[in-house]
Amino acid sequence: MKTAIVLNTVREKIRKKQILSTGLITAVLLFFFVSGNSTITIGNQQVTELSMLLPIYLTVGSLVCGLAAILLSAGSIPAEYERKSSYLVWVRDIPQSVYHVSVAAGNSLAAAATAVFFYLSCLIFLLVKQADVNLFLRLPAAFLLTLGLVVALSFLTTGFSVKLPPAAAGVLVSSLFILGMLKHVLTLLSSSLTGALSVVLKRVVRFVPDFYGISSQSANYLIDSRIDWHSVFLLLLTAYAGLVLLWMLRRKEA
Repeated sequence: MKTAIVLNTVREKIRKKQILSTGLITAVLLFFFVSGNSTITIGNQQVTELSMLLPIYLTVGSLVCGLAAILLSAGSIPAEYERKSSYLVWVRDIPQSVYHVSVAAGNSLAAAATAVFFYLSCLIFLLVKQADVNLFLRLPAAFLLTLGLVVALSFLTTGFSVKLPPAAAGVLVSSLFILGMLKHVLTLLSSSLTGALSVVLKRVVRFVPDFYGISSQSANYLIDSRIDWHSVFLLLLTAYAGLVLLWMLRRKEA
């Protein structure tokens, strides 16, 4: 990995104000949850208890952070090749695999800023709700779990973007992510349906990673210090899959 390439990727995201944009999204999310005029209703009952609000808040936050990571990562490598700036790398005899991994690391750092913005908003959220001190003590570990999700999605998106156009890579990983967030719902739906649709849903459920299980770990740990290590393993496996794509795929333009 080349530090100069990593930092250059981050500077490019800052120059294009992409990190600022994702930060504003988290600010809107914060306002929605802490505003006295906003309410969440489940089964015609308002959700007011922190133990119920916090998982919803963190799940929505994980979704926003994950989509932001995909958005920030989808276009980096194609843009470098279109500008022909990658030539400056090849003349220094840096392998494509090292270049791609370095760009992915830069994308991950830029996407991590979104998680930082979100957890700052989460800190304010806990202060407003006058949460127990134990929640504040567990917040850094919960942040690391969300950060792992962001890095995994960033690596996976950057890996696909080596061969695919930015829009195609973004749509592909976004679809996998959203379906993974809905995996438990799709599992129940596939069990209640019959025919071809049920078969299709069961196959989708089988091959889509359980991103909801992964994203819920931050809430699980924050509330009762509980972690599902199977979900953590899936998170590491997703990051590894992205790393393999980055290491193995090549572009002819080089």
